[in-house]
Amino acid sequence: GEVYSQPDTIWTRAISNGSRPLEVIQTFEGGFAIGGAAWGGDRERMDSDFSVIKTSYLGFLDWREFYTLVPDTLYQTERVYALEQMMDRGFVLCGQGPGGGGMIVRTDSVGQMLWSRHYDNHQVFVDCSLTAGDNILTVHANSVARKIDLEEGEIIWERGYAIEGSGTLWNVTSTMDGGFLLTGRISSIGEGGNDMYAVKIDTDGEVEWYNTYGTEEYGESITNAVQTADGGFCMVGYSYRDQRHNYGMIVRTESGGEELWRRIFIDNEDNM
Repeated sequence: GEVYSQPDTIWTRAISNGSRPLEVIQTFEGGFAIGGAAWGGDRERMDSDFSVIKTSYLGFLDWREFYTLVPDTLYQTERVYALEQMMDRGFVLCGQGPGGGGMIVRTDSVGQMLWSRHYDNHQVFVDCSLTAGDNILTVHANSVARKIDLEEGEIIWERGYAIEGSGTLWNVTSTMDGGFLLTGRISSIGEGGNDMYAVKIDTDGEVEWYNTYGTEEYGESITNAVQTADGGFCMVGYSYRDQRHNYGMIVRTESGGEELWRRIFIDNEDNM
Protein backbone atom coordinates (compact mmCIF):
# COMPACT_ATOMS: atom_id res chain seq x y z
CA GLY A 1 0.00 0.00 0.00
CA GLU A 2 0.91 3.65 -0.16
CA VAL A 3 2.94 5.17 2.67
CA TYR A 4 2.47 8.81 3.61
CA SER A 5 5.11 10.49 5.76
CA GLN A 6 4.21 13.29 8.13
CA PRO A 7 5.95 16.61 7.52
CA ASP A 8 8.47 17.76 10.10
CA THR A 9 7.62 20.86 12.11
CA ILE A 10 10.11 23.61 11.27
CA TRP A 11 9.07 25.93 14.10
CA THR A 12 6.22 26.65 16.47
CA ARG A 13 5.45 30.03 18.03
CA ALA A 14 2.83 31.00 20.60
CA ILE A 15 1.37 34.52 20.28
CA SER A 16 -1.05 35.22 23.10
CA ASN A 17 -3.31 38.13 24.15
CA GLY A 18 -6.76 36.79 23.39
CA SER A 19 -6.30 36.20 19.66
CA ARG A 20 -8.78 34.53 17.36
CA PRO A 21 -6.90 34.10 14.06
CA LEU A 22 -9.16 33.80 11.02
CA GLU A 23 -6.87 34.37 8.01
CA VAL A 24 -3.17 34.15 7.16
CA ILE A 25 -1.17 35.23 4.12
CA GLN A 26 2.51 35.15 3.27
CA THR A 27 3.96 38.63 2.89
CA PHE A 28 6.29 39.92 0.19
CA GLU A 29 9.07 39.90 2.79
CA GLY A 30 8.68 36.14 3.31
CA GLY A 31 6.98 36.33 6.70
CA PHE A 32 3.30 36.10 7.53
CA ALA A 33 0.38 38.39 8.31
CA ILE A 34 -2.36 36.94 10.50
CA GLY A 35 -5.73 38.67 10.62
CA GLY A 36 -8.58 38.01 12.99
CA ALA A 37 -10.22 39.28 16.13
CA ALA A 38 -8.68 40.03 19.50
CA TRP A 39 -9.30 42.02 22.62
CA GLY A 40 -6.91 44.91 22.96
CA GLY A 41 -5.88 44.22 26.53
CA ASP A 42 -8.88 45.50 28.53
CA ARG A 43 -10.00 42.49 30.58
CA GLU A 44 -13.06 44.37 31.80
CA ARG A 45 -14.60 44.38 28.32
CA MET A 46 -13.16 41.48 26.31
CA ASP A 47 -14.98 42.46 23.11
CA SER A 48 -12.98 42.03 19.92
CA ASP A 49 -11.32 44.51 17.57
CA PHE A 50 -9.70 44.00 14.18
CA SER A 51 -6.33 42.39 14.87
CA VAL A 52 -3.27 41.93 12.66
CA ILE A 53 -0.06 40.16 13.61
CA LYS A 54 3.00 40.53 11.35
CA THR A 55 5.77 37.96 11.75
CA SER A 56 9.14 37.19 10.23
CA TYR A 57 9.64 34.05 8.15
CA LEU A 58 10.73 32.29 11.36
CA GLY A 59 7.51 33.27 13.12
CA PHE A 60 8.93 35.94 15.41
CA LEU A 61 6.65 38.90 16.05
CA ASP A 62 7.48 42.00 13.97
CA TRP A 63 4.49 44.04 15.10
CA ARG A 64 0.90 43.75 16.20
CA GLU A 65 -1.93 46.27 15.86
CA PHE A 66 -5.59 46.61 16.81
CA TYR A 67 -8.18 48.68 14.96
CA THR A 68 -11.67 49.73 16.00
CA LEU A 69 -14.36 52.12 14.76
CA VAL A 70 -16.21 52.44 18.05
CA PRO A 71 -15.38 54.11 21.38
CA ASP A 72 -14.01 51.91 24.12
CA THR A 73 -17.20 52.44 26.10
CA LEU A 74 -19.24 50.47 23.55
CA TYR A 75 -19.29 46.69 23.33
CA GLN A 76 -19.01 45.71 19.66
CA THR A 77 -17.47 42.84 17.71
CA GLU A 78 -15.04 43.61 14.89
CA ARG A 79 -13.31 40.75 13.05
CA VAL A 80 -10.90 40.45 10.11
CA TYR A 81 -12.11 37.69 7.79
CA ALA A 82 -9.73 38.40 4.89
CA LEU A 83 -6.61 40.46 4.22
CA GLU A 84 -4.33 41.27 1.30
CA GLN A 85 -0.93 42.90 1.02
CA MET A 86 -0.69 45.73 -1.51
CA MET A 87 2.23 46.63 -3.76
CA ASP A 88 3.24 49.45 -1.37
CA ARG A 89 3.72 46.71 1.28
CA GLY A 90 0.73 47.97 3.24
CA PHE A 91 -2.33 45.87 4.06
CA VAL A 92 -6.06 46.01 3.46
CA LEU A 93 -8.26 44.24 6.00
CA CYS A 94 -11.89 43.26 5.38
CA GLY A 95 -14.44 41.80 7.72
CA GLN A 96 -17.18 42.46 10.24
CA GLY A 97 -17.66 45.90 11.71
CA PRO A 98 -20.02 47.38 14.31
CA GLY A 99 -23.61 46.22 14.10
CA GLY A 100 -22.73 43.36 11.77
CA GLY A 101 -21.84 45.64 8.87
CA GLY A 102 -18.84 45.46 6.59
CA MET A 103 -15.58 47.08 7.69
CA ILE A 104 -12.35 47.88 5.85
CA VAL A 105 -9.05 49.11 7.30
CA ARG A 106 -6.08 50.11 5.18
CA THR A 107 -2.64 50.30 6.77
CA ASP A 108 0.91 51.14 5.81
CA SER A 109 3.72 48.57 5.85
CA VAL A 110 4.21 48.78 9.64
CA GLY A 111 0.53 48.56 10.54
CA GLN A 112 -0.29 52.22 11.02
CA MET A 113 -3.88 52.85 9.96
CA LEU A 114 -4.28 55.08 6.88
CA TRP A 115 -8.08 54.99 6.93
CA SER A 116 -11.00 52.88 8.11
CA ARG A 117 -14.56 52.71 6.94
CA HIS A 118 -17.82 51.05 7.93
CA TYR A 119 -20.36 49.96 5.34
CA ASP A 120 -24.08 49.37 5.88
CA ASN A 121 -25.37 46.94 8.46
CA HIS A 122 -25.84 43.21 7.73
CA GLN A 123 -23.34 43.29 4.85
CA VAL A 124 -20.28 41.61 6.39
CA PHE A 125 -17.30 41.19 4.06
CA VAL A 126 -16.53 37.45 4.11
CA ASP A 127 -13.69 37.52 1.56
CA CYS A 128 -11.73 39.93 -0.64
CA SER A 129 -9.24 39.96 -3.48
CA LEU A 130 -7.11 42.67 -5.05
CA THR A 131 -7.94 43.89 -8.55
CA ALA A 132 -5.80 45.59 -11.14
CA GLY A 133 -5.21 49.23 -10.28
CA ASP A 134 -5.02 48.84 -6.50
CA ASN A 135 -8.74 48.33 -5.91
CA ILE A 136 -10.36 45.48 -4.04
CA LEU A 137 -13.30 43.18 -4.70
CA THR A 138 -15.26 42.21 -1.59
CA VAL A 139 -17.87 39.49 -1.23
CA HIS A 140 -20.88 39.34 1.08
CA ALA A 141 -22.58 36.15 2.21
CA ASN A 142 -25.86 37.31 0.64
CA SER A 143 -24.34 36.95 -2.85
CA VAL A 144 -23.34 40.59 -3.30
CA ALA A 145 -19.94 41.72 -4.56
CA ARG A 146 -18.51 45.24 -4.35
CA LYS A 147 -15.53 46.75 -6.09
CA ILE A 148 -13.99 49.37 -3.81
CA ASP A 149 -11.41 52.07 -4.48
CA LEU A 150 -8.68 51.75 -1.88
CA GLU A 151 -7.69 55.41 -1.99
CA GLU A 152 -10.57 56.37 0.31
CA GLY A 153 -12.92 53.38 0.31
CA GLU A 154 -15.49 54.61 -2.20
CA ILE A 155 -17.67 51.94 -3.84
CA ILE A 156 -17.00 51.73 -7.61
CA TRP A 157 -19.80 49.25 -8.30
CA GLU A 158 -22.01 46.81 -6.46
CA ARG A 159 -23.76 43.80 -8.00
CA GLY A 160 -25.86 40.92 -6.72
CA TYR A 161 -25.54 37.33 -7.91
CA ALA A 162 -28.48 35.66 -6.17
CA ILE A 163 -30.92 33.79 -8.40
CA GLU A 164 -34.59 33.86 -7.41
CA GLY A 165 -33.50 35.23 -4.05
CA SER A 166 -31.20 32.28 -3.39
CA GLY A 167 -27.44 32.04 -3.10
CA THR A 168 -24.63 32.38 -0.58
CA LEU A 169 -21.09 33.38 -1.54
CA TRP A 170 -18.12 32.69 0.71
CA ASN A 171 -15.05 33.17 -1.49
CA VAL A 172 -13.57 35.22 -4.33
CA THR A 173 -10.66 34.00 -6.45
CA SER A 174 -8.72 36.24 -8.84
CA THR A 175 -8.45 34.77 -12.34
CA MET A 176 -5.72 35.04 -14.96
CA ASP A 177 -7.85 37.20 -17.27
CA GLY A 178 -8.32 39.93 -14.64
CA GLY A 179 -11.76 38.73 -13.58
CA PHE A 180 -12.94 36.74 -10.59
CA LEU A 181 -14.59 33.48 -9.61
CA LEU A 182 -17.21 33.78 -6.86
CA THR A 183 -18.08 30.56 -5.07
CA GLY A 184 -20.52 29.27 -2.45
CA ARG A 185 -23.86 27.46 -2.60
CA ILE A 186 -27.36 27.92 -4.03
CA SER A 187 -30.76 26.24 -3.69
CA SER A 188 -32.94 27.82 -6.40
CA ILE A 189 -31.13 26.08 -9.27
CA GLY A 190 -29.19 22.83 -9.63
CA GLU A 191 -29.88 19.22 -8.77
CA GLY A 192 -31.80 19.74 -5.54
CA GLY A 193 -31.39 21.23 -2.10
CA ASN A 194 -28.18 23.24 -1.90
CA ASP A 195 -25.59 22.72 -4.61
CA MET A 196 -22.11 24.11 -5.15
CA TYR A 197 -22.44 27.48 -6.91
CA ALA A 198 -19.77 29.23 -8.99
CA VAL A 199 -20.06 32.55 -10.85
CA LYS A 200 -17.34 33.81 -13.21
CA ILE A 201 -17.35 37.61 -13.62
CA ASP A 202 -15.20 40.11 -15.48
CA THR A 203 -13.48 43.10 -13.89
CA ASP A 204 -16.70 45.15 -14.14
CA GLY A 205 -18.78 42.50 -12.42
CA GLU A 206 -20.57 41.26 -15.55
CA VAL A 207 -21.44 37.55 -15.45
CA GLU A 208 -19.52 35.46 -17.99
CA TRP A 209 -20.91 32.14 -16.80
CA TYR A 210 -22.36 30.42 -13.77
CA ASN A 211 -22.82 26.77 -12.91
CA THR A 212 -23.83 24.41 -10.12
CA TYR A 213 -22.31 21.12 -9.02
CA GLY A 214 -24.17 18.72 -6.78
CA THR A 215 -26.40 15.72 -6.23
CA GLU A 216 -30.14 15.36 -6.07
CA GLU A 217 -30.10 13.58 -2.71
CA TYR A 218 -27.69 15.73 -0.70
CA GLY A 219 -26.46 19.28 -0.19
CA GLU A 220 -23.11 20.64 -1.31
CA SER A 221 -21.13 23.86 -0.85
CA ILE A 222 -17.83 25.29 -2.12
CA THR A 223 -15.49 26.60 0.57
CA ASN A 224 -12.50 27.54 -1.62
CA ALA A 225 -11.31 27.47 -5.21
CA VAL A 226 -8.12 27.91 -7.23
CA GLN A 227 -7.51 28.40 -10.93
CA THR A 228 -5.39 25.71 -12.56
CA ALA A 229 -2.60 26.19 -15.10
CA ASP A 230 -4.90 25.25 -18.01
CA GLY A 231 -7.37 28.02 -17.10
CA GLY A 232 -9.85 25.68 -15.44
CA PHE A 233 -10.74 25.54 -11.76
CA CYS A 234 -10.42 23.22 -8.80
CA MET A 235 -13.20 23.79 -6.28
CA VAL A 236 -13.15 22.22 -2.85
CA GLY A 237 -15.96 21.99 -0.34
CA TYR A 238 -18.23 19.46 1.26
CA SER A 239 -21.26 17.27 0.77
CA TYR A 240 -23.47 17.17 3.85
CA ARG A 241 -25.80 14.31 4.71
CA ASP A 242 -26.91 15.23 8.22
CA GLN A 243 -25.58 17.07 11.26
CA ARG A 244 -23.00 14.38 11.93
CA HIS A 245 -21.80 13.57 8.41
CA ASN A 246 -20.03 16.06 6.16
CA TYR A 247 -17.76 14.65 3.45
CA GLY A 248 -15.02 16.43 1.56
CA MET A 249 -15.78 17.10 -2.12
CA ILE A 250 -13.59 18.23 -5.04
CA VAL A 251 -14.87 19.38 -8.43
CA ARG A 252 -12.51 19.99 -11.37
CA THR A 253 -13.80 22.13 -14.23
CA GLU A 254 -12.63 23.50 -17.55
CA SER A 255 -12.28 27.24 -18.08
CA GLY A 256 -15.96 27.73 -18.93
CA GLY A 257 -17.14 26.02 -15.76
CA GLU A 258 -18.09 22.66 -17.26
CA GLU A 259 -17.41 19.81 -14.85
CA LEU A 260 -14.60 17.45 -15.82
CA TRP A 261 -14.75 15.22 -12.75
CA ARG A 262 -15.76 15.18 -9.12
CA ARG A 263 -14.89 13.16 -6.07
CA ILE A 264 -16.61 12.86 -2.71
CA PHE A 265 -14.50 11.32 0.04
CA ILE A 266 -16.74 8.91 1.94
CA ASP A 267 -15.33 6.53 4.52
CA ASN A 268 -15.88 2.84 3.75
CA GLU A 269 -18.11 3.59 0.74
CA ASP A 270 -17.61 3.99 -2.97
CA ASN A 271 -16.96 7.55 -4.09
CA MET A 272 -19.80 9.15 -6.01
